[in-house]
Amino acid sequence: MVLGYIVLFTVIMVFIIASIEDIKKREVYDYINFSFLFCILTAGILDSVYNMNIFPISSVFFGMCIGFILGSILYYLGIWGGGDAKFLIGFAGASYYMLNFTNYNNKNYYIILHNILEKFTYFVSSNVDTATYILNIINFSSIFVMIVLTVFYVKKKQDMKNTGLLFMIFFLFITSFMYMNFRMFFVINGLLAFSIIFFSKEDIFSSVYYIIKIKTSNIKQEDIIEGVIKSGDKIIVNQKDAPSIITKEDVDNIKMHSNSLDEVFVKKRCILPYSILIIINFISYSFILLTQDILKIHILSFVLLFMFFSFIAGGIIGILMLIFHYIINIKHIRITFCLKEKLIMLIFSSIVVFVSFLNSKFAILITLNLIYIFIKIAKIIEKHMFVSKKDIYKISLGDWVVEDIKINNKIIYHKEDFKLGIDEDQLKRIKELAQEHEHLKKILVKDGLAFIPALFIGFAIVMLM
Repeated sequence: MVLGYIVLFTVIMVFIIASIEDIKKREVYDYINFSFLFCILTAGILDSVYNMNIFPISSVFFGMCIGFILGSILYYLGIWGGGDAKFLIGFAGASYYMLNFTNYNNKNYYIILHNILEKFTYFVSSNVDTATYILNIINFSSIFVMIVLTVFYVKKKQDMKNTGLLFMIFFLFITSFMYMNFRMFFVINGLLAFSIIFFSKEDIFSSVYYIIKIKTSNIKQEDIIEGVIKSGDKIIVNQKDAPSIITKEDVDNIKMHSNSLDEVFVKKRCILPYSILIIINFISYSFILLTQDILKIHILSFVLLFMFFSFIAGGIIGILMLIFHYIINIKHIRITFCLKEKLIMLIFSSIVVFVSFLNSKFAILITLNLIYIFIKIAKIIEKHMFVSKKDIYKISLGDWVVEDIKINNKIIYHKEDFKLGIDEDQLKRIKELAQEHEHLKKILVKDGLAFIPALFIGFAIVMLM
């Protein structure tokens, strides 16, 4: 129980520190997330060693898997950043200890959720052997494909290193599912695979690829092209040194010079979806752990309710922030709406009100119209009020850069290259360019809403219910 209080104190302190950082700088630094996860893992390991039982670390690892799955989905959907996703992993791992300090499991909605998860667990347990057998065949095939592609296409040392790490991860998955009845072996292997992924660079999943040749006329936005596309002596697209995503501007330039391009075929890099396969493996891990004891259902219920209340809190905070920015920037928003848009919105709103007045059944149209206007204003506020110039040396990993990085009118990075936030290699190169070119001092960055405070509120609600 003493360890439980230590973990509770740690969770509260990390929430406070991370919330302050998120509010001030709109980001959660990795040192906070890594320290948080290390503390929770240490607690789980010490608990298991002291009690000579795999159960505590198994429960902590199950929570981490749930946090990893939910965090990854929300990250790739663009709902929040990588820092928020990593924070959720640590918190979900700590949920095993948080259950001792709440009595929410007596509530009616919890009982309904618990019953649903119990039925789901029964279904999973009856099909888990078949599912893991099929998944292991896929994992074996993935390793074989990885080896072949590495031999033929992967040349850079960093890509080879990343491929080696992926090989280790899939080897751990395969051996875990082969001997999943040995709980200690199963959990330790899973923790090793998880640790490799958690502490690896974000480009680990883009290191396994194959190359095909396509015509320049078939190049599409977001393709990854290797080499140089020329029109006479003029370079249209240069991806020789650092292949990156083709933008709409690149596609337009290629179409403009389509009649005079020197190259008929170009090399297109096709990245295999290993990130999705790893998420599927961790989902399978979670399902197997879920079938081992009833407490795993309590942990899953706790995390889901925590996320539910956190998103409600986040929605309320977001609405309040939008109202605040609308009030202080109302003149700018009025200018942003052209006369045509204002007339259309006024006429449409008048028709909706008139129709609803004639027949109360159409009253819902008023609500839908208000939602449309709110979304329209929210997009304007997001575009103009949450974007600001930031000093190059204050840019951090994960920042959302919303402008092209140019040197002498040559595009080094397109803004689409930062759609998941700036990565380590991009940040290093931009800082090097800033030292060489004095005009590159600040770049345009979008600040999202601070979501950690919403998670803190969600945690408080669940704990105090």
